[in-house]
Amino acid sequence: MNDFLQALRTHRSERQRTVMTRRNYDAAYTPQIPAPVDEATVSRLQSAVEGLNANFGILAENQKYLIDAQERIADSMERQAVVIERILDHLNIS
Repeated sequence: MNDFLQALRTHRSERQRTVMTRRNYDAAYTPQIPAPVDEATVSRLQSAVEGLNANFGILAENQKYLIDAQERIADSMERQAVVIERILDHLNIS
């Protein structure tokens, strides 16, 4: 800590900063000519999006089938509950 305070008093730091003279031309300016678009990448991306779209369509259909199956199971369980209630009522009466 004393070394740091002494350096501040004498206006000198432990490590002198390097002088920035000039920057590189490439770092300061963007290129004027844009890079060409790779057609293979675009076509590959387009085919991937089409494949995903088809798979999402199949997934949506499967979800509809699952919802329908769950509704049928719920209806079946409701009918079973009604039948069990009727059986219990019949057994209690007789």
